[in-house]
Amino acid sequence: MTEQEIKKSIVETGLTLLEKKLVARTWGNISCRLDEKHFAITPSGLGYESLTTEDIPIFNMEDETWIGRKPSSEKRIHAACYAQYPEVNFVVHTHQDYATAIGLVGVEGLEMSEEEKALLGEIKVASYGLPGTKKLKKGVEEALKAGSKTILMLHHGAVLLGNDKEDAIHKAEVLEEVCKRAVDKKVGAVAKGDVNGTVNASVGAIDEMLLPLPLTEQAVDLAEKIAKKYPNVKIVDSPLMEKLSELGGIRAQLDDMSQMLGAKLKVCENNLQRIMSVLEKNDAVLVKDLGSIIKAEDKDDVEALEILINKAGISKLYTAACGKKIKLGAFDCWLMRTVFKLKYSKKKNEKAREKGDDGVSGTSASGAGESAGGKDEGSGAGNSADKSKSKKAEGIRVLKFFLFSVSAGVIEIVSETLLEKCLPWEAMTTNPQIKYWVSYLIALILSVIWNFTFNRKFTFKSATNVPIAMLKVALFYVVFTPATTLLQKYLCSFDWGAADSFKGQLTTCINMVLNLTTEYLYDRFFVFRDSLDTNKKALEANN
Repeated sequence: MTEQEIKKSIVETGLTLLEKKLVARTWGNISCRLDEKHFAITPSGLGYESLTTEDIPIFNMEDETWIGRKPSSEKRIHAACYAQYPEVNFVVHTHQDYATAIGLVGVEGLEMSEEEKALLGEIKVASYGLPGTKKLKKGVEEALKAGSKTILMLHHGAVLLGNDKEDAIHKAEVLEEVCKRAVDKKVGAVAKGDVNGTVNASVGAIDEMLLPLPLTEQAVDLAEKIAKKYPNVKIVDSPLMEKLSELGGIRAQLDDMSQMLGAKLKVCENNLQRIMSVLEKNDAVLVKDLGSIIKAEDKDDVEALEILINKAGISKLYTAACGKKIKLGAFDCWLMRTVFKLKYSKKKNEKAREKGDDGVSGTSASGAGESAGGKDEGSGAGNSADKSKSKKAEGIRVLKFFLFSVSAGVIEIVSETLLEKCLPWEAMTTNPQIKYWVSYLIALILSVIWNFTFNRKFTFKSATNVPIAMLKVALFYVVFTPATTLLQKYLCSFDWGAADSFKGQLTTCINMVLNLTTEYLYDRFFVFRDSLDTNKKALEANN
């Protein structure tokens, strides 16, 4: 084949794999050998639907250089496949649901016909490594050297080596059929009470669990309320979602889940305030007796997350049925999520702008209302209006915080004065320091509770967990109070010249300014950051 024909075959394969649900979005990658030193491969970060032959780079296996767009981060895995097997001319790396689930537990006991065994050969599971790393490549190389051309990458997906395009695609299909039978049998058998999975359960066990259930009126009403803040939101209910709620959610077992959703898909009560609080920090949540709620920057992302949750759910059901507790490490999840947000979200935004520049409608990944290509004046005006509104809202928030803090200061002064004047100190102690500190600490606690209560309800309008939020505020004062006391003592040790007689009052004013500034920033960006405007008052205002 010519170089152009090879590139065309890769584009066609991407669409075929999408149609057969063996890949989605930018997941996975495809390559085709050009000659002994070169192969064509899908580029990094571009979806299969929009891929053209001009997007396909050529990779040099000898010096690891390339011509064209940046190639997939898994290019070295493809290079290892071609280096190990000269007869291999086509490689596909898929993220297919059932093969990925099987890879988590192992391939021992997979039931295959003689034809399937002949086609797939010996299936190996490659040891885990983060996407694009040498560790991942090394795990695949070990499986290749052991004679395998059908490899499951732990927590990640599958690699299929073929003599040509048709051979590689056929292997991916057959592998998925084999793995689906195994998952169906195990999950179906356990569902029927056979914990050992020995009965011949229905082959459609998972298919039945994926069937969508009609949404209740309550779910539709809830979606409308959530859409006030998150325009692209969807509620998905199915037997699978309900089962995942029973299991307590999903700890990330797969790389793509950790990238797009984070370390855990949580479960929360069917309560609007609680749901809004969770959605502040997460793009999806499982809700008891309701299903899953998904929000994203655009409708394409919502659909992608729905696909991802179903995929992660299949793996969760299978590992649970096998009695295995499998999850990715917390650091690995954090790292993959961070890289995804910084790299792939940015790349999607750039692609959308490229389309906008060409006069084609595009959607920015950075949020609703932003113009594709930056050329839509109406959208630009909308952005300006939104920013102006946001600044005004933040200004009002600052003002409220200031007024409530002043009232808390009044509470502290009045409380301390009353405690010093009204308590029978003569009967308790003759030490003036004890009298001062007891009065001061009680007054301080009362003022902090006052300030916290009103700011949480009216300034930050938060539905966050009250004890946890109060603990965070208490930690601020544990550090701030002794620090400012030492600062005031230090400042008062200097000669202030003409203002020396007022240095006590001046240092108190300095401490008050520091208190107001640091506490606002601490509350705004740490205590209530992920739960702003989630309480009943805020939601009613939005409606």
